[in-house]
Amino acid sequence: MDWCVEPEIDVQTPTTTKLDGNPKLGAFFNKDGLLMSTYAWLVKNAIGIIVLIHGLNSHARLTFLRHNVEIVDNCRAILKDENNFYVYKDSWIEHFNKNGYSVYALDLEGHGLSDGWKDLSLNINNFDDIVHDVIQYLNIINDELYLKDQESYYKAICEDVTDCAALCDGSNEGNSDKCNRNVRRNNITRIRKATRISKNPQSNKNPQSNKNPQSNKNPQSNKNPQSNKDPQSNKDLESDKKPRCSEGRKNYKHSSCPIFILGQSMGGNVVLRTLQLLEKTKNDGKGKLNIQGCISLSSMICFQKIASPRSYKYKIFYLPFSKLIGALFPTLRLATKIGFQKYPYLNDLSNFDKIRSKIGLTLKYWCELLRATSNLEKDMRFIPSDIPILLIHSKDDIFCYYRGVQSFFNRLNNNNKELITLENMEHGLTTEPGNEMVLQSIIDWLANLNTKEQKAKTLKNE
Repeated sequence: MDWCVEPEIDVQTPTTTKLDGNPKLGAFFNKDGLLMSTYAWLVKNAIGIIVLIHGLNSHARLTFLRHNVEIVDNCRAILKDENNFYVYKDSWIEHFNKNGYSVYALDLEGHGLSDGWKDLSLNINNFDDIVHDVIQYLNIINDELYLKDQESYYKAICEDVTDCAALCDGSNEGNSDKCNRNVRRNNITRIRKATRISKNPQSNKNPQSNKNPQSNKNPQSNKNPQSNKDPQSNKDLESDKKPRCSEGRKNYKHSSCPIFILGQSMGGNVVLRTLQLLEKTKNDGKGKLNIQGCISLSSMICFQKIASPRSYKYKIFYLPFSKLIGALFPTLRLATKIGFQKYPYLNDLSNFDKIRSKIGLTLKYWCELLRATSNLEKDMRFIPSDIPILLIHSKDDIFCYYRGVQSFFNRLNNNNKELITLENMEHGLTTEPGNEMVLQSIIDWLANLNTKEQKAKTLKNE
């Protein structure tokens, strides 16, 4: 089954070249009316969904696709074609697709092709606005996948040969068209009955409906759909087990396909914060999403050369001071020339990109980044203990402090957590030499999760 997300609105989106894998383009308006651009690289019968979240001053295709350049050495790269800059072949996204995963991604607020706060790039009002955009996108994906689950289920009903034979008195010969019409008519009636019951809360809340001894006295009654309509409708509802209801919130159903969220750098903070806010807000009453894993690369948990978010200095000096200047000069740009040092050619890749913003962050954005690390620390208890978490970080990361990540990991209350420590890499784990090893570690980790789940199901059945 080929799963995809349609845009929530009818908008004109720029076409992409064939080199980037021809992703399905989409868009949605966030809660502030800003247009968010989305991408989807889909496979049939996906074993899982991977949602990619890029880092600061980057965007989805720049972070997770390869680039149409010639790398001369570690210091320099030569651009081949700026109009065909993003390359799907041998990229992380292609490898995920080859392993059976459909991949979704979006450009975060103020990045790539997405709108920014007050129509400014690299500008936000509140860091959690980014997280809410991701949650909104996850719900859009979930709703689309759930509808596909439903379509597949009802299609299977309408193609039920057994029902067809029963309606045609066991003889289909020379009567197949009439038989097919009867099957469709009969099952459409059943589906409508099931839909009416599911929309009527009183019919499901009445405890007497299942306690009436008269309803089960005649075992033949269930074989005649004309004599007892309600049990037949309830039977249809009970048989629809594939899209399961969220525990405790049975009015909302999630897709049966597992979702994994993966973030790089600032995106690594975003995916962890997403788990926190989903747990705190219960997804605004919409029910649990089928998130089965979280992967955070070079995560923005603690900044290099800045005090820990847990420290007195951070709380008393950095946060109040940044809040003050952010309020006084919110749109003033803070230019910085800090770049990659171990592999300087990565700076060329950023400069070659036509979509990436070449101006500095606003002071308001810098303020929100500091708040983001503080909030992630403060709300650690809201990270679910039953969702597997993988952190991958290099000791030589020049932007996000490795020891801060290590401390966060050690204090994280989670039943299935893992920290992979890297040597001889820096910060750009999706693009630096050695990124293939990082990618393989993620694919192996995902495969191990599937193996554990299958073993658990086997033990449960025994």
